[in-house]
Amino acid sequence: MPLARISSGLLSTQNQGGGSKKQGLPPTIGLSIYSMNLVQKKAGYCLCIPTAAPVTTAAPVTTAAPVTTAAPVTTAAPVTTAAIGMFTQIPSADQSAAGIFGIEPIVSVPMSAAPTQLLSSDLIMGSGPAAKDGDILVMHYVLAGYSLTVKDSSWTMVPVEFILGAGIVIKGWDLGIIGMRIGGRRELIVPPSLAYGADGVESPEIVIPANETLIFIVDLLNINP
Repeated sequence: MPLARISSGLLSTQNQGGGSKKQGLPPTIGLSIYSMNLVQKKAGYCLCIPTAAPVTTAAPVTTAAPVTTAAPVTTAAPVTTAAIGMFTQIPSADQSAAGIFGIEPIVSVPMSAAPTQLLSSDLIMGSGPAAKDGDILVMHYVLAGYSLTVKDSSWTMVPVEFILGAGIVIKGWDLGIIGMRIGGRRELIVPPSLAYGADGVESPEIVIPANETLIFIVDLLNINP
Protein backbone atom coordinates (compact mmCIF):
# COMPACT_ATOMS: atom_id res chain seq x y z
CA MET A 1 0.00 0.00 0.00
CA PRO A 2 1.68 3.25 -0.97
CA LEU A 3 2.26 5.72 1.78
CA ALA A 4 -0.19 8.14 0.18
CA ARG A 5 -3.03 5.85 1.13
CA ILE A 6 -2.44 6.14 4.88
CA SER A 7 -4.39 9.23 5.80
CA SER A 8 -2.91 9.63 9.26
CA GLY A 9 0.19 7.64 8.56
CA LEU A 10 3.43 7.86 6.74
CA LEU A 11 2.33 10.94 4.84
CA SER A 12 1.81 13.04 8.04
CA THR A 13 10.91 15.26 10.46
CA GLN A 14 52.38 36.92 11.60
CA ASN A 15 54.58 35.71 10.53
CA GLN A 16 55.92 38.88 11.93
CA GLY A 17 58.01 39.94 9.13
CA GLY A 18 59.99 36.80 9.40
CA GLY A 19 63.61 37.48 9.00
CA SER A 20 65.38 40.32 10.64
CA LYS A 21 64.10 43.63 11.67
CA LYS A 22 66.90 46.13 11.77
CA GLN A 23 66.64 48.51 14.62
CA GLY A 24 66.64 52.18 13.61
CA LEU A 25 70.20 52.67 12.39
CA PRO A 26 71.67 55.93 13.74
CA PRO A 27 72.68 58.60 11.20
CA THR A 28 76.14 58.11 9.71
CA ILE A 29 78.17 59.71 12.47
CA GLY A 30 81.23 57.50 12.35
CA LEU A 31 82.39 58.68 8.92
CA SER A 32 84.88 61.71 8.95
CA ILE A 33 83.09 64.34 10.92
CA TYR A 34 85.40 67.13 12.12
CA SER A 35 85.04 70.20 14.18
CA MET A 36 87.15 73.23 13.41
CA ASN A 37 88.14 75.42 16.35
CA LEU A 38 88.99 78.94 15.72
CA VAL A 39 91.38 80.25 18.41
CA GLN A 40 92.13 83.94 18.81
CA LYS A 41 95.76 84.91 19.38
CA LYS A 42 97.27 88.26 19.98
CA ALA A 43 98.85 88.17 16.55
CA GLY A 44 95.62 87.43 14.90
CA TYR A 45 93.85 84.23 14.09
CA CYS A 46 95.20 80.80 13.36
CA LEU A 47 93.52 77.71 12.08
CA CYS A 48 94.08 74.96 14.58
CA ILE A 49 94.48 71.28 13.72
CA PRO A 50 91.13 69.76 13.06
CA THR A 51 89.95 67.63 15.91
CA ALA A 52 88.01 64.57 14.91
CA ALA A 53 84.69 64.28 16.57
CA PRO A 54 84.27 61.20 18.72
CA VAL A 55 83.27 58.24 16.63
CA THR A 56 80.07 56.75 17.81
CA THR A 57 79.77 53.12 16.85
CA ALA A 58 76.38 52.20 15.56
CA ALA A 59 74.47 50.05 17.94
CA PRO A 60 74.71 46.35 17.04
CA VAL A 61 71.96 45.27 14.74
CA THR A 62 69.90 42.71 16.54
CA THR A 63 68.30 40.24 14.24
CA ALA A 64 64.93 39.19 15.52
CA ALA A 65 64.54 35.47 15.83
CA PRO A 66 62.30 34.13 13.07
CA VAL A 67 58.76 33.91 14.33
CA THR A 68 57.33 30.53 13.66
CA THR A 69 53.60 30.55 13.42
CA ALA A 70 51.72 27.37 14.09
CA ALA A 71 50.27 25.70 11.04
CA PRO A 72 46.61 26.55 10.59
CA VAL A 73 44.41 24.13 12.46
CA THR A 74 42.19 22.29 10.08
CA THR A 75 38.94 21.20 11.65
CA ALA A 76 37.83 17.88 10.35
CA ALA A 77 34.51 17.92 8.56
CA PRO A 78 31.72 16.18 10.45
CA VAL A 79 31.95 12.51 9.79
CA THR A 80 28.81 11.11 8.26
CA THR A 81 28.97 7.39 7.73
CA ALA A 82 27.03 6.58 4.63
CA ALA A 83 25.90 3.26 5.99
CA ILE A 84 24.37 4.48 9.21
CA GLY A 85 23.99 8.23 8.87
CA MET A 86 23.74 9.70 12.35
CA PHE A 87 22.12 6.60 13.83
CA THR A 88 23.19 3.28 15.22
CA GLN A 89 23.60 0.52 12.69
CA ILE A 90 21.31 -2.46 12.79
CA PRO A 91 23.26 -5.46 14.15
CA SER A 92 24.26 -7.72 11.31
CA ALA A 93 22.29 -10.60 12.79
CA ASP A 94 19.13 -8.50 12.65
CA GLN A 95 19.52 -7.16 9.12
CA SER A 96 17.35 -8.32 6.28
CA ALA A 97 18.88 -9.81 3.13
CA ALA A 98 20.10 -7.17 0.67
CA GLY A 99 18.42 -8.72 -2.34
CA ILE A 100 18.73 -7.00 -5.72
CA PHE A 101 17.97 -3.36 -6.35
CA GLY A 102 14.88 -3.07 -8.49
CA ILE A 103 13.37 -6.29 -7.16
CA GLU A 104 11.06 -6.23 -4.15
CA PRO A 105 13.01 -7.19 -0.99
CA ILE A 106 11.85 -9.36 1.87
CA VAL A 107 11.82 -7.95 5.41
CA SER A 108 13.12 -10.15 8.20
CA VAL A 109 11.73 -9.33 11.64
CA PRO A 110 14.50 -9.67 14.27
CA MET A 111 14.05 -12.15 17.08
CA SER A 112 15.63 -9.69 19.54
CA ALA A 113 13.65 -7.11 21.49
CA ALA A 114 12.48 -4.07 19.60
CA PRO A 115 14.89 -1.13 19.91
CA THR A 116 13.82 2.19 21.40
CA GLN A 117 15.92 4.28 18.99
CA LEU A 118 16.12 4.62 15.24
CA LEU A 119 18.43 2.07 13.64
CA SER A 120 19.52 1.98 10.00
CA SER A 121 21.76 0.03 7.64
CA ASP A 122 22.50 0.37 3.94
CA LEU A 123 21.86 -3.01 2.39
CA ILE A 124 22.87 -1.76 -1.07
CA MET A 125 25.02 1.35 -1.50
CA GLY A 126 23.83 3.74 -4.18
CA SER A 127 26.13 5.71 -6.46
CA GLY A 128 24.02 8.70 -7.40
CA PRO A 129 23.39 12.01 -5.62
CA ALA A 130 22.67 11.86 -1.87
CA ALA A 131 19.27 12.78 -0.50
CA LYS A 132 19.00 15.89 1.65
CA ASP A 133 16.26 17.95 3.21
CA GLY A 134 14.12 19.66 0.60
CA ASP A 135 14.73 17.05 -2.10
CA ILE A 136 11.76 15.46 -3.84
CA LEU A 137 12.36 11.73 -3.54
CA VAL A 138 10.85 8.84 -5.45
CA MET A 139 11.01 5.61 -3.45
CA HIS A 140 9.71 2.10 -3.12
CA TYR A 141 9.23 0.56 0.32
CA VAL A 142 8.35 -2.67 2.07
CA LEU A 143 6.99 -2.50 5.62
CA ALA A 144 6.68 -5.03 8.42
CA GLY A 145 6.07 -4.74 12.17
CA TYR A 146 7.52 -6.44 15.20
CA SER A 147 4.07 -7.73 16.04
CA LEU A 148 4.14 -9.68 12.75
CA THR A 149 0.69 -8.36 11.93
CA VAL A 150 1.83 -5.41 9.80
CA LYS A 151 2.68 -5.89 6.16
CA ASP A 152 2.63 -3.34 3.40
CA SER A 153 4.45 -2.57 0.16
CA SER A 154 4.48 0.02 -2.60
CA TRP A 155 5.87 -2.50 -5.06
CA THR A 156 2.41 -3.71 -5.99
CA MET A 157 1.30 -0.19 -6.87
CA VAL A 158 3.45 2.85 -7.68
CA PRO A 159 6.47 4.40 -5.92
CA VAL A 160 5.84 7.09 -3.33
CA GLU A 161 6.98 10.66 -3.93
CA PHE A 162 7.50 13.22 -1.15
CA ILE A 163 9.66 16.15 0.00
CA LEU A 164 12.28 14.99 2.49
CA GLY A 165 12.31 16.89 5.78
CA ALA A 166 8.96 18.60 5.22
CA GLY A 167 7.01 16.53 7.74
CA ILE A 168 5.00 14.78 5.02
CA VAL A 169 6.16 11.31 6.09
CA ILE A 170 6.84 9.87 9.53
CA LYS A 171 9.80 11.30 11.47
CA GLY A 172 11.66 8.02 11.13
CA TRP A 173 11.76 8.54 7.37
CA ASP A 174 12.62 12.25 7.46
CA LEU A 175 15.61 11.40 9.67
CA GLY A 176 16.58 7.95 8.43
CA ILE A 177 16.61 8.56 4.68
CA ILE A 178 19.00 11.54 4.73
CA GLY A 179 22.24 10.64 2.94
CA MET A 180 20.83 7.79 0.87
CA ARG A 181 22.04 7.78 -2.75
CA ILE A 182 20.09 7.03 -5.86
CA GLY A 183 20.28 3.31 -6.51
CA GLY A 184 20.63 2.54 -2.81
CA ARG A 185 18.60 0.32 -0.52
CA ARG A 186 18.36 1.02 3.21
CA GLU A 187 16.71 -0.78 6.09
CA LEU A 188 15.21 1.27 8.91
CA ILE A 189 13.92 0.09 12.27
CA VAL A 190 11.65 2.83 13.55
CA PRO A 191 10.44 3.01 17.17
CA PRO A 192 6.87 4.15 17.90
CA SER A 193 8.07 7.62 18.96
CA LEU A 194 9.24 8.24 15.38
CA ALA A 195 6.33 6.45 13.73
CA TYR A 196 2.67 6.36 14.81
CA GLY A 197 3.05 6.27 18.59
CA ALA A 198 0.12 5.36 20.79
CA ASP A 199 -2.43 6.19 18.10
CA GLY A 200 -1.39 3.62 15.53
CA VAL A 201 -3.19 3.50 12.18
CA GLU A 202 -6.48 1.92 11.27
CA SER A 203 -7.76 2.07 7.72
CA PRO A 204 -9.29 -0.30 5.20
CA GLU A 205 -5.87 -0.78 3.66
CA ILE A 206 -3.73 -1.30 6.74
CA VAL A 207 -3.84 -1.56 10.51
CA ILE A 208 -0.83 -0.59 12.60
CA PRO A 209 -1.26 -1.31 16.31
CA ALA A 210 -0.52 1.30 18.95
CA ASN A 211 3.15 1.56 19.96
CA GLU A 212 4.29 -0.64 17.07
CA THR A 213 7.97 -0.76 16.10
CA LEU A 214 8.21 -0.78 12.32
CA ILE A 215 10.77 -2.16 9.87
CA PHE A 216 11.12 -0.60 6.43
CA ILE A 217 13.30 -1.48 3.48
CA VAL A 218 13.38 1.51 1.16
CA ASP A 219 14.83 1.89 -2.34
CA LEU A 220 15.75 5.38 -3.60
CA LEU A 221 14.75 5.40 -7.24
CA ASN A 222 15.23 9.05 -8.09
CA ILE A 223 15.57 12.62 -6.82
CA ASN A 224 13.34 14.92 -8.81
CA PRO A 225 14.24 18.56 -9.46
